[in-house]
Amino acid sequence: MRAEINFKYIDEIERTYHYKLTHPKRIVKVNDAVALQSALREAEASQDIVLVTMKYEASKLFDARLKTKAMHNAHHLVKLYYFDQPDEYTDEVKENDTDTNTDTPQVALDFEFMHDKAHIIQQIQAIQHEIRLGNTYQVNYTTRLTAANHERNLYHVYQQLAHHHGRYTAYIEDDEETIVSISPELFFQYDLKSKSVLTKPMKGTMPTSTDAMRDKKNYEFLKQSTKDQAENVMIVDLLRNDLSKIAAQSSVRVPHLFTIERYASVYQMTSTITANIGEHGLYDIFKALFPCGSITGAPKQSTMSIIERLEDTPRSIYCGAIGLIVPNEVAIFNVPIRTMEYQHDSNAVVYGVGGGITIDSDAVLEYEEMVAKSNVLKYLDSPSYATGVSIPKDFHLPKDFHLIETMRLEAGQIQRKDYHQARLIKALNHFNIECDTTQLNQLFEQSFDHLDTPQMYRLTVSSSGQIESAIRPMPTMIHQASLKRMQFNEQQFHQYKTSVRSQYASDGLTLFHDGAQVLEFNIGNLMIERDGQYITSAHPYILNGCMRQSLIDNGHLIEQAIPLQSFIDDYVSGRLRIYMINSLREQVEIDLIIE
Repeated sequence: MRAEINFKYIDEIERTYHYKLTHPKRIVKVNDAVALQSALREAEASQDIVLVTMKYEASKLFDARLKTKAMHNAHHLVKLYYFDQPDEYTDEVKENDTDTNTDTPQVALDFEFMHDKAHIIQQIQAIQHEIRLGNTYQVNYTTRLTAANHERNLYHVYQQLAHHHGRYTAYIEDDEETIVSISPELFFQYDLKSKSVLTKPMKGTMPTSTDAMRDKKNYEFLKQSTKDQAENVMIVDLLRNDLSKIAAQSSVRVPHLFTIERYASVYQMTSTITANIGEHGLYDIFKALFPCGSITGAPKQSTMSIIERLEDTPRSIYCGAIGLIVPNEVAIFNVPIRTMEYQHDSNAVVYGVGGGITIDSDAVLEYEEMVAKSNVLKYLDSPSYATGVSIPKDFHLPKDFHLIETMRLEAGQIQRKDYHQARLIKALNHFNIECDTTQLNQLFEQSFDHLDTPQMYRLTVSSSGQIESAIRPMPTMIHQASLKRMQFNEQQFHQYKTSVRSQYASDGLTLFHDGAQVLEFNIGNLMIERDGQYITSAHPYILNGCMRQSLIDNGHLIEQAIPLQSFIDDYVSGRLRIYMINSLREQVEIDLIIE
């Protein structure tokens, strides 16, 4: 058995509990209500470190009225692992903290949704019918992705994902199951001495962006979103009511409402609720709060009945709780969202994803948000995952490396000149390339009045700083493209336009995808038109073209994830049009060949 826990504790000075644990002195497995009450009270009083896993379906052990899917009898609802002391503990995770176990396999996990878009949309519409009937206000509906697997050791998957995401991450591998949780969400923290409880629900999400202007817009949109605030406050009210069942009189507080927190790939709206529980203890906290309202909806009892009817499989550890009890100090439990589970008697890893459904939800957009939330899995396709190592700090550029700017000359001017110049300067800084900036500025500012027709203008800067320029006729444009999965390179060679282009290797014009999302063409960005709206892909492994960014800044183009399957379905049915956009060709409609 091996485990690694990396949990934040929120206080005046935030601290981290980072434990590596092996060889528990004993394991307690629980499947009934009486045993669970005794087990949690024993764990709270213990002088051992206790690791706890609690499946969503353990809800019925606290309240028989809470409905969940039936689980396999062999799958224990709650496990408590007792340890004398951790093998390793640090109060901070070091940047280069890696596992030295060379036996860790490089497991390939290719996740696919268990249900198609039409099924998920149908279930969302069924939820909205329940809302109209008055049976619920909001339902956190979830679905699953699966990936074929026969390897119980998934520690490298945890390493790769935890490096980028989550404040409440956990890896647990025992004889029965392996859990990889990279959750950013706290369920509750409990100070064993002061008897104070803090919970911090998350409701409201927007993607981050590598473009500073777009990133700020996303932040401000979420901050001002009345829809997300309404969802958030609904869960805050639910948790306040749950905590009030065990809290000392007048001790329930909401010190922070609608706080926006930044993570690697998303902004999250959070709120904070605190209380003092007096003579009550850990079991009473669970009885009052479990499962967390942020992953059920409100009101909890009737909403969980709807979830039980409409979701096709048990949630298991996803949306349950994983916790650490440190003797005489604290108990910290996460909500295991962004969590993989591999039952060793199965043949697939399961990953859950979901979202809060209200009467105002757009079913198609909710589906696309679920796809976007699964983007965290894209890190499993990154170069450092594939090779098992991070990009070395002493990495050297290829001998013939150079930066490239390909521009359109028209009406005597470089079209989108400021965008090209800014992008090239940013690339020079990123790759630490020094060049003659006076010469570079002159090449951008020279006159092109002598040209009668649009021409291609190409600037390159080598790693040694040598600058070359050339004016050439416009190349022939192909209007048909094939669809192909991208073989990822280092992220910097996707985000900057360089001579390193093996990731774009293809025959003819090609539109790339990553298995879940549509990305970009080998010579430009993707733009689709659907229902009068123009959309371009949002993904960290694409080049932000100058034409693309200018259209975004002018409000003509929206940046968001484009799920692969819905893209194909809509194109085949004629519901969308496809364009290749770049600064040279500007906008070209494309016919896609789908084999």
